[in-house]
Amino acid sequence: MDSIQMNILKSKQTMSVFSKSNTIRIEIYDGGKIDGDKITLTYNGKTLLRGFETSKQRKSIPITLINKKNTFVLSADNVGSISTNTAVIEIFVDGLKIRALTNLKAGENTQIDFYLK
Repeated sequence: MDSIQMNILKSKQTMSVFSKSNTIRIEIYDGGKIDGDKITLTYNGKTLLRGFETSKQRKSIPITLINKKNTFVLSADNVGSISTNTAVIEIFVDGLKIRALTNLKAGENTQIDFYLK
């Protein structure tokens, strides 16, 4: 995890984020050319968004950390008209902003584990 540069989230990789607070916020959007990328998001096994098409408009998702380890999974539903499926994820935690970019093929997923200190 790097709070200054862009972190690249590839298939079957897990990024770990540590938080002192039990509330964080995630913003997801398409940081490049809008090409119809669709994603599904799950948090601790529950679906938050299914078939969500990323756009320039940011989708803000408040997250409450309920366990010591909380799992957030982003799955690529397709690759849009420009391969690969890319989405910018900004995580707002403990006064920091962590930026990440997915780089996935259709059917692949990446994971962010949030640890409550």
